Amino acid sequence: MTQPPESDDTHVLLVPSWYPSEQAPLSGTFFREQAEALRHIGLRVGVIAPRVMGVGAWLRGGRPSLGIARAEENGVQVYRRTTVPALPRFSRRNAWFWMRAGAALFDAYVRDHGRPDLIHAHSTFCGGMLARRLGGRHDIRYAVTEHHTAFARGRLRRWQRRRAAEVFAAAAARIAVSPQLGAVLTAQFGDAFCPWRYVPNMLDERFEAAEDRPPRPDDGRFTYLTVAQFHPKKAHHVLIRAFATAARADRRLHLRLAGTGGELPRCRALARDLGVADRVAFPGDLSRADVRREMLAADAFVLPSYCETFGVVVIEALASGLPVIATRCGGPECIVHPQNGVIVPPGDVAALSRALVEMRRDAGRYDPDALRRDCVERFGRTVVARQLAEVYGSILTRGQGPDHAAPAAADGEP
Repeated sequence: MTQPPESDDTHVLLVPSWYPSEQAPLSGTFFREQAEALRHIGLRVGVIAPRVMGVGAWLRGGRPSLGIARAEENGVQVYRRTTVPALPRFSRRNAWFWMRAGAALFDAYVRDHGRPDLIHAHSTFCGGMLARRLGGRHDIRYAVTEHHTAFARGRLRRWQRRRAAEVFAAAAARIAVSPQLGAVLTAQFGDAFCPWRYVPNMLDERFEAAEDRPPRPDDGRFTYLTVAQFHPKKAHHVLIRAFATAARADRRLHLRLAGTGGELPRCRALARDLGVADRVAFPGDLSRADVRREMLAADAFVLPSYCETFGVVVIEALASGLPVIATRCGGPECIVHPQNGVIVPPGDVAALSRALVEMRRDAGRYDPDALRRDCVERFGRTVVARQLAEVYGSILTRGQGPDHAAPAAADGEP
């Protein structure tokens, strides 16, 4: 591993809306990777990570501490606090609990490490809301990166739309993880909120390193892989139907669907009903290391989603040397191009089936080393971290955005 450059003394506090914990180690791993990448290029980096859990989840999770937990993780100061409301889940009330825990974390962090130069929030709900409140109270500018699919899916409640407009208006920099998401946000909130800067998500360092792919089987087997939670928006059922059509003419085709979730039983049953259960595998929930091994052993990656804002798993596949089939669903369009894969309409079983067949036929034209190099050059962690550092510099030295954050919401409001 290369050594980080000399520090520029910029002190940034990240406020992600979700973050890995002992109970949810895979939640928001890309936020942790971004924090560590910023530290690697020489910035001082802290993270405050509130979490709201229901009573049942808290009991099942081993009753994690409700106090403030401090940890240094690869040079990043991480402050966590879990809140357990006694009443049933209610999004607006839970946002209030989340922000109250976040404010307590901020106070503890500042006592220990001093006032940050700026705050970088990830996703409006609720990181951006907390950043706006903290910025108004403490005269600290903030950037907000939007990731959430709720904007593109039209799932915002009235109070959420109002809060989002307030967060975006007061931000010193507004970032979208894909140009397509930036266009959606401009369409919904208007030109007054422009510009939206495009800064993509980054590769995990483990995926940047070149690694030999294992020998391919000599029986002509060709394996497609997807990695995603089994949720309706991920469209696993579309992929299984498309695969069943493609597999009728070629019994050497295999499909692996990694992940867990509520749609998993339905997908298992669908594979049985379509007669391809013997060629569709469900390896379950995987660690990042296991995902890497699956990708190195596969022949192509497929993302059949209805809606994405980016597609971290797509860049991980490309960095593993896999060509990609993805849907035109809001995020992959800025990643996939004719030299590394194929884009098809979302929800189109026939188009996806044709793409599976064509990928099997044309896979030899994709050079795994070239796929990896192109991906690292565009989405490598140092590349993306330096793009973020440039945004921070524009906030601190050129004063882009409002001179002060908008007034914070009253304590009784989320």
